[in-house]
Amino acid sequence: MKRREFMTTLSGLGILSAAPNLFSTQSPGGSASTPAKMAYRRLGRTGLRISAVSLGGSPVPNESVFRLAMDRGVNYVDTSSSYMNGNSESIIGRLIADRRDRFIVATKFHPGRRYRSTAGLIEEAEGSLRRLNSDYIDVLLVHGARDPDLLKADYVLEAFAKLKQQGKIRFTGVSCHHDPVRVLLPAIESGHYDMISLAYNVYSGSRVEEGGVYTDYLQEAGISKILNAASQKDLGVIAMKVMAGGERQELSRFRAEGVSPPQAKIKWVLADQRVSGIITEMLNFNILQENLGALAGPITQREQACLNRHVKKNSATYCRMCGICESVCPQGIAISDIMRYSLYYRGYGKTREARTAYRSLSLRATVAGCTQCGLCETHCPYDVAVLRNLETAYRLLA
Repeated sequence: MKRREFMTTLSGLGILSAAPNLFSTQSPGGSASTPAKMAYRRLGRTGLRISAVSLGGSPVPNESVFRLAMDRGVNYVDTSSSYMNGNSESIIGRLIADRRDRFIVATKFHPGRRYRSTAGLIEEAEGSLRRLNSDYIDVLLVHGARDPDLLKADYVLEAFAKLKQQGKIRFTGVSCHHDPVRVLLPAIESGHYDMISLAYNVYSGSRVEEGGVYTDYLQEAGISKILNAASQKDLGVIAMKVMAGGERQELSRFRAEGVSPPQAKIKWVLADQRVSGIITEMLNFNILQENLGALAGPITQREQACLNRHVKKNSATYCRMCGICESVCPQGIAISDIMRYSLYYRGYGKTREARTAYRSLSLRATVAGCTQCGLCETHCPYDVAVLRNLETAYRLLA
């Protein structure tokens, strides 16, 4: 879809003229006098006001899509020094050069993986600054934290402190894909971090039992503990993996019923006021149109019913990355990582990235080391078909 077609479609849908939530009178700076085309939320104690729907940087959309997103009010992008071998940061730096003071950039570094010293982490952050062509980073996060002890390590905290003192970063954060309760709760309580980013979607608090979908499972799953703790400490919360679960090919069936599953998924997350915003990869005009359209109103009963059916159908294939299965696996199989890479392949179309990530695992940590004991499945609180999914991942990625 070309830019002109996109704008015409928005007008035809009434989004350009009749969606007050999409075109909020509140600007990123909080001034009602500046017209804005987005709803904004406060990123916790940072005080930053970010667009409720924001851009993921892995990969970065092409320039025309990115600039239109900015024109529509998107003012936050999430990237990392590891995305696209650093090219994600370079592209973003070029695209936001003319509005750097009005755009919020979050990027990440890798303590414990790439660097194990204060000097090394500072060097990595300075590389991000060069690629972003910026004097400062708005939010610097630890990327994919798995160890709560690492988040309080002296060399990590010293790197953050020195970068702040030098004016090179404004705020600190943590992103987490794995066992978020164990990793994030101590980070929140520590007071060292200003925001968190975690996988949060309609599957996070839903469990399928006896043919029904129980949507009030958030508290038992532990996600509510994280969100409540973040809210009490005034930490910002960015939801990622919002679109997780289900094959992309099944969307047409729901659309025939007048429901857009992507919009419904976004609405479901944004209905939680503890969430500051979501990041999603809007790689073309169609996806951008659909995702921004989610801001036109709250989730409806029809959309919720659609999501319940969606969860029921796909629950057995979607790993919530809670880490319980790995804690009981006698072989140390990297179950949640493998399931996540499979999701990238099947759900997001990231075939090359998924295969590269899978092949970086040690052979013993893949299905090749699995003894089929079944402990992962008997302990999974969501009844995910772990063994079958590991075998599918092997066929797709190995």
